[in-house]
Amino acid sequence: MRIKNFLLLFISAVLILQLTSCLEFERNIKINPDGSGSEKQRINIDRSFYDMMIMLVSSLDSGKTQGIRDSLYNHDDFVKKIRTDFENTPGVTLNNVEGVTNSDSSTSYFIDYNFNTIKMLGKMTSTNPEGLGEDASKTEVIWEDKGKEIYFRIKYIPKDENGQNSTGKDMAYMFEGKKMKINIEFPYEIKSCNAADFSGNTGHWVIGMKELSEDSSLLMLEAVLKK
Repeated sequence: MRIKNFLLLFISAVLILQLTSCLEFERNIKINPDGSGSEKQRINIDRSFYDMMIMLVSSLDSGKTQGIRDSLYNHDDFVKKIRTDFENTPGVTLNNVEGVTNSDSSTSYFIDYNFNTIKMLGKMTSTNPEGLGEDASKTEVIWEDKGKEIYFRIKYIPKDENGQNSTGKDMAYMFEGKKMKINIEFPYEIKSCNAADFSGNTGHWVIGMKELSEDSSLLMLEAVLKK
């Protein structure tokens, strides 16, 4: 039971921290003129992650292999935790959360929620598995109305002012090829932004997980909107 609880906590931490070598992450955000909006997140975890965890536990006690496998692929605990976190976070409404095991033994998690103010996007970029946004690291969200234009920015501010992650650097090779994709539909046309590409009022950001693991300050999205 203690091993199971540890693994479940570890998985939650990995998912919310966005720091797993076998993870791809996509956020689809829609922002309304009043700053409210919605987001749909998709998190994919490769089978290789689960195989690695099963191998590690089996090396300690081979008799627990099947039990650990069943625990890892049981989505109920993670889904319950996400629901609890949202219920305890004012300003957001969870529409749906679910986890599925795919035919190739990878898993996908889907989170769909509404937020009543754009500042809540910072809370959703949490670095603490025990609660949304409760960490020394934080995400700064700016929505500045300048009359004819709006300046938007999301910037992750790590504990380390330089954004360096020594653990991430040591494991950077494991992140090779994985991407974090963030798509934002704004209420106004994009005049300029630092996205990989944009069209009309929608920007598409793509950040390499390997690069992000080495320098978390790369998580910075900027756009100037034309009202």
